[in-house]
Amino acid sequence: EIPEMGYIAYSSSNYLNFLWQKDIFYLFYGSHFDSKIRLLDVGCAHGYFLQLLSYDNRIEAKGIDIANEAVRKAREKGLNAEVKDIFEETTKYDVITAWDLIEHIPDIGKFFSKVFDLLKENGIFVFSTPDVGARIVKEKGEEWVGFRSSLEHVLYFDKYSLSTIINDIFNNIPIFFTKIEGEFATLIGFVRKGKYSRRDIIIKNLLNSNFSDEEGLNYEDKIHVLSFLYHTERKENYMDEMANLIKNIKEPSINSHLIPNLITTLDYWSYTYKHKKEEHIMAIENKLKQYQAEFEHYKQVAEEKIDRLSSEVEKYKHEIEHDKQVKQAEIDALYSQLNAIYESDFWKVASFYYKLRDKIALKHIHKTVSILRREGIKGLTEKIKAKFSGIKNTSESAIPLEFNPYKLLKLLKPIDVIVINKDYFDINIKNNNLKFSVIIPVKNEENSIARLLNDLKEQSLKPEEIIFVDGGSEDKTVEIIKNFNHENDLNIKLIEAGIGNIAKHRNIGIREAKNELIVLIDAGNILTKSLCQNLVGALADYPDADLVGGVYHPTKKSSWAYKFIWDWDSIDYTTYLPSARAMLIRKSKALSIGEFPEYLTYAGEDTLFGINYRKVCKKWVINKAAIVYWEAPENKEQALQKAFIYGKGDGESGIGNFRFYEEMINYIKTKKISFNDEVLHAYFLGYIEGRRNRLFILKEKRKINKNYLILSENAFTDNNWIRKIALELIRRNNKVTFCNLRFSNNKEVFIDTDYSLLDLYYFKDFSIKDYIQNHNNILSKTVVIFDPSHLEFVSIANRLKELEPKLKVIYAHEAAEEIFKEELKDIIKTEDFKQVIIYPPT
Repeated sequence: EIPEMGYIAYSSSNYLNFLWQKDIFYLFYGSHFDSKIRLLDVGCAHGYFLQLLSYDNRIEAKGIDIANEAVRKAREKGLNAEVKDIFEETTKYDVITAWDLIEHIPDIGKFFSKVFDLLKENGIFVFSTPDVGARIVKEKGEEWVGFRSSLEHVLYFDKYSLSTIINDIFNNIPIFFTKIEGEFATLIGFVRKGKYSRRDIIIKNLLNSNFSDEEGLNYEDKIHVLSFLYHTERKENYMDEMANLIKNIKEPSINSHLIPNLITTLDYWSYTYKHKKEEHIMAIENKLKQYQAEFEHYKQVAEEKIDRLSSEVEKYKHEIEHDKQVKQAEIDALYSQLNAIYESDFWKVASFYYKLRDKIALKHIHKTVSILRREGIKGLTEKIKAKFSGIKNTSESAIPLEFNPYKLLKLLKPIDVIVINKDYFDINIKNNNLKFSVIIPVKNEENSIARLLNDLKEQSLKPEEIIFVDGGSEDKTVEIIKNFNHENDLNIKLIEAGIGNIAKHRNIGIREAKNELIVLIDAGNILTKSLCQNLVGALADYPDADLVGGVYHPTKKSSWAYKFIWDWDSIDYTTYLPSARAMLIRKSKALSIGEFPEYLTYAGEDTLFGINYRKVCKKWVINKAAIVYWEAPENKEQALQKAFIYGKGDGESGIGNFRFYEEMINYIKTKKISFNDEVLHAYFLGYIEGRRNRLFILKEKRKINKNYLILSENAFTDNNWIRKIALELIRRNNKVTFCNLRFSNNKEVFIDTDYSLLDLYYFKDFSIKDYIQNHNNILSKTVVIFDPSHLEFVSIANRLKELEPKLKVIYAHEAAEEIFKEELKDIIKTEDFKQVIIYPPT
């Protein structure tokens, strides 16, 4: 079926369907103007927009269109319309509008240049066009209704492309937003010829807040906002708000332009409100009749059931009493049999045997007999062959995962996270006296450093100082910074720190900064003019915030770039760690956690910093108006390389275990990687590489004291003594691997500890071979703790002792108390602890 298009679609419309255009015009231009203004509506079609403005005698409106029939119909309504191309127009105008037009124009640059020429100084251009950057378009793809119902369109735009084109001509970024109506997405906005006014900024904040920030709006503005929102979303709460607003009109509010401006709006709303309420009343009355009939039916059924059940209750009472007496007699008989067993000589001999079994060779005899009893001589023979040939039991390696110990842990401390999208005025920030320093690590940045310096110079809010920390550049980076510093009035401090990683250089900058507030920026980024203003400005509204984070977009759009960019409209900001590309922190809190970790090879330092920094915070603010443009990967090769590096950082820090525990276990068992996404595949390969490096880093760079393997019956998330021991060991700079035998049914919890020193395993997932490969260089400093000493744990300890005779094994039923006193003097002092850790032989 061919949809109606172009002027055919307009012919079946009512001019009230275009009421939203009038609301948008008065919202953008304002209602309070006394002198006459000239308005040109380009592509006026049948003149519905002009008809809506005809009630306001302050506006001298004219429409032009290239279609004769459309102009004829506009003139029939008594409207000023001409058959004319915009390039034939010569008159100057205060306002030019183009509703759903620019997508039809092939030479869009020439069109915008003509609009610019026709506008008076400080005039505005208002437009609407389909938004192909909206989420609904990305989800639907070629099936989006905007593509299927608009076959005459020759161009499509999103915010980024339209901003670039308009900025080249107007030297201004347009102010706009996306209107979603069903499956349609329309980009609506305006751009001013000249400097944006204070009212323009108020409207920008209104649009960025999705119409929630009404600061600075007058009475008429609020009416236009409600009218527009109802036309777009059709929610009745907007009707109720409008009714209250109209009802509370006060005489001073009614001026010479209010009534002609709002007459069509008020008439439409009055009719619609009454019609909706009548429909609502009828629907309620029908529901009441239906519910009344159902209630009478249920009442009758319930009364019948009550009568029937009452007679059965008495019968069951007698049966329960009889069964209770019978069961009590059976229980007494079983207790008598149990006491007889405990007093028998056989039980005493068996207890003595189990006491010896773990200390002498009898344990091997016991294991052999157990296998013979379960699997026969054939099963025993296969296990002996597997023992000496190294062959794995394939059925065991194929066991699916039953329990993920990381799923019960919250990696991030729960705090308040406030999300805003707000531009801040310079004056508000200066009044709050918010001084700040900017820190930027650099190395071999000669191709982009000049651009970054210029971006800093153009910031709408200047930092008190800018600290560049150079990591041993071999190009002209240092020379360019020095020359720029001599020629400009920015307070730039250059520290030539020499070779080191980015974490080390960030920490040098933090220590050297003279202000408590620090803005972190990465070299190579493109900064928006309001970046510092919108990061620091958030503290004017939220002075108790410990961090203000920004967002980042790719400098060049590609499918590979968006593998590394969050969807800022749908992300869960409560679990979001802001990037050091654009982030404001407090110096005192950064110093209290030991700053950025310098022991990682290349990446992952800002993730670990964010996790630790959040532990000393109570409130974060994310301002989506604080934007940088990041040089994200543009092709497959760059994307895979970047993903590998990031994954390696998470493997070295141990944080990757939270994300990849299940994939890691399956990889250990099968040596197979099953990711459909190539970038995720590369990320996992990097994680595996970083995991191999982790113990070397912990031993050589972090200088850990010892390595502990805790074999526990309970999970790490269970609040018991063995977890307290593990946490104390980590606090004393020891590496801990915690392996639990049983599931945990606890809810997800946050535990304040250093997860870079902790590994968690479910016992069935634990691989001795993998453990030895990753801990081989520290086995001599390894201690195994049993809690309690299960037979399954003994085989692990024996295997480790074969490889490292110096390995310590602490048995819970032997000299555990004495060894723990030596290892953990401050923990084991109470009788409660002794009762937990000292078990009788079993």
